Amino acid sequence: MKVSDFSMFKRLLKNFNETERSWIMYDVANSAYTLTFVTVFFPIMFKQVALESGVESASATVILLKATFWYALIVAILSPLLGNLADYKGHKKLFFKLFLFTGLIFGVLLSLPMIPWQVYLGIYIIATVGYSGANIFYDSFLTDVTDDEHYDVVSANGFAWGYIGSTIPFILGLLVFAAQKFGVIDMQAKYAIAIAFFISIIWWGFYSLPIIKNVDQRHYIEKPKKWFIIGFINVFKTIVSLFKDPKVLVFLFGYFLYIDAVGTIIKSAVNIGHELGVTDDITLVIIVLLVQFIAFPCALIFGKLAKKIGDVTMLSVGIIIYIIICTFGFFIDSRTDLMIFAGLVGTAQGGVQAVSRSYFGKLIPKERSGDYFGFFNIFGKFAAILGPIIMAYTIDYYSFNRGMDSSESVKYGILALVPLLVIGLILLLISSKIKSRKENLKDLDLL
Repeated sequence: MKVSDFSMFKRLLKNFNETERSWIMYDVANSAYTLTFVTVFFPIMFKQVALESGVESASATVILLKATFWYALIVAILSPLLGNLADYKGHKKLFFKLFLFTGLIFGVLLSLPMIPWQVYLGIYIIATVGYSGANIFYDSFLTDVTDDEHYDVVSANGFAWGYIGSTIPFILGLLVFAAQKFGVIDMQAKYAIAIAFFISIIWWGFYSLPIIKNVDQRHYIEKPKKWFIIGFINVFKTIVSLFKDPKVLVFLFGYFLYIDAVGTIIKSAVNIGHELGVTDDITLVIIVLLVQFIAFPCALIFGKLAKKIGDVTMLSVGIIIYIIICTFGFFIDSRTDLMIFAGLVGTAQGGVQAVSRSYFGKLIPKERSGDYFGFFNIFGKFAAILGPIIMAYTIDYYSFNRGMDSSESVKYGILALVPLLVIGLILLLISSKIKSRKENLKDLDLL
């Protein structure tokens, strides 16, 4: 199957070659899982399944937060080893497909809400590990599908089309959910959500076909006889290599901090809306879609500008926008303010994520992209653990120690993310002044 068969994207991505288009379309594929499952519907679905089994509402929320912690931890631990093993000839695509099919199979099982909540939660963890694991290899394929000069534009298009593409299966699922809610069709809410899940899984699988067919590993290390054992050893060697390359290491620590704040705001958008008094589903869905639609053109703009004026400059702009976002969040006082807040998030989130990925790709050796992106992923995953904890403890402090209601304390939680952005920006700027190991080797004609 050729990308040309996907007529929906043939004209839209005409400026890219077939390999680049196929890579971009996987972002279109997997973003449906993020939006439909992780961001919107799974928390609703799990709470219903748990409540039907006698679990209290507050306990269901805590259980789901713990599940989020565990799948993030599992992926964070596996990432370096998987990334290292994927650098061997023929392995990157093999591991990519293994995790992709795991995510798809267990994603389909999430369309069966009649099973016990404990099993259902376990299926969600495995499906999300599959989704996250496949993304490690997808990110590292960036160095195989294009060259340094086009990293920014290709990476940005991946995020941009992912944002806009994911809304299509989401809206289809949302129509089913709305039809059930307003009595157009007679079924329980959980079955309407199950149909939404199934639509997104089919979308994910269908738009994964181009990358399976057209993208291959171009840069690799020859596979030794005891490759699995050596893979473990090489994880520690990579850690040593990172400490010998302060530019990459300092950038990763800066990335860890600023992407922490970015990810926390993205994943907490619906909960923030609830805490600020927006309880109707329609407004919350509009907020989510507003972020997606604004993120689409802004991610493309970030990619083009990064190519012209530099990655570090555009990352700095994105981080500063997020500092403004968190500061503005402290003063939210109406639904209009919340809409503005969501719009501002959309202007920067895709750009920061896309340019971070492309900039990191330029810093690392291509033949070890899987290895290095494994560590890039682990920093991102642990950030997903740290940010919500900082926000949660801040909200708890102002709620219980200062006696504030949730709508006020959540504003302090948003503001608590500012130091992460400021320190992350400082480390990014420090990193930009350091010459990388890759650059030093070029100067010595060793590359």
